[in-house]
Amino acid sequence: MNLRQLILVPVLAVAAVAVPPAAPEQAEAAALRVGIADQKPDTFSDPNYTRLRVKRTRYVVAWDAVNKADERARIYDFMRAARRRRMEVMVAFNHSSEMRCPARPCSYPSVRSYQRAVRRFHRLFRRYGVKVYQPWNESNSATQPTSSRGKRGSAGKRQARRGARQVAAYYKVLRRMCGRRCTVTGADIQDIGAYTQYVEDFLRYVGRRQRPRIFGLHNYNDTNYRRYTRTARFIRALPRGSRVWLTETGGLYRFTPATGGRGLAPSEARQARAVSHVFRIQRRYRRQIDRIYLYQWRALPTDRFDAGIVDPNGTPRRAYRVVRKYRKYIR
Repeated sequence: MNLRQLILVPVLAVAAVAVPPAAPEQAEAAALRVGIADQKPDTFSDPNYTRLRVKRTRYVVAWDAVNKADERARIYDFMRAARRRRMEVMVAFNHSSEMRCPARPCSYPSVRSYQRAVRRFHRLFRRYGVKVYQPWNESNSATQPTSSRGKRGSAGKRQARRGARQVAAYYKVLRRMCGRRCTVTGADIQDIGAYTQYVEDFLRYVGRRQRPRIFGLHNYNDTNYRRYTRTARFIRALPRGSRVWLTETGGLYRFTPATGGRGLAPSEARQARAVSHVFRIQRRYRRQIDRIYLYQWRALPTDRFDAGIVDPNGTPRRAYRVVRKYRKYIR
């Protein structure tokens, strides 16, 4: 998870647009799948979590964590806890723990180094049923070396293009590694900055023959300000027939920017409305969006980013009631 510089834009007044009627409930339930993600292995033993009968989660891990004993041990702890609950784990590779993007150090690995590490990861953890991968988490975020790294103008565009080319190469590595045994999404995109241009660059470097069928989107701006615009732009930027997984989304209870600027004050009511809007977005774009990963289950009291469905003590917030309302999709 890397949201130190999540950018939430001001609320804009927009005209109300009628949402098209949802598909019949049975057909909709057959298409949509919902997971709940968190980085903590004890999440899976939380009684409130188990009551929802969650079957899917997402785990963000440094691309080279498998080569470091302490980080590898944490992965084992998470995977063992997930396997006990028969969870399907989507793994999203991330920058190394030493990186401090957009400050230095901020660099991505060579394709060869990445390939060696992810192949080792797959050999060790496929026994835990891991077969869903993302080549790079939030690849267009300034907190990632695969982005513009905070640069502006033509220098930022060139840097972002290089990053998109690198993520395209990582995607090809995972495709070759897994073949048809795994599901590999395309670029995992945050709805900030020139995100549709990043998608276009990624597609150009991947090429038509290896074009992904599934793309990941983190649409916190739309969900928390209850809009549809950024999700719609993302969908329009994709090839026709592409599927979209909201690989990280949800409602913010509290957010404080690293820069100290305007954030979001604590509010269970606002958070619950945002979580409800996630499902409204899916209904509007149900032909494209067929999977949602809500983040997160529980934040720590000191976290600047808190989208916890339960509070740090484990007490359910109003968002929990919203999630429980849609529990037919959590399977």
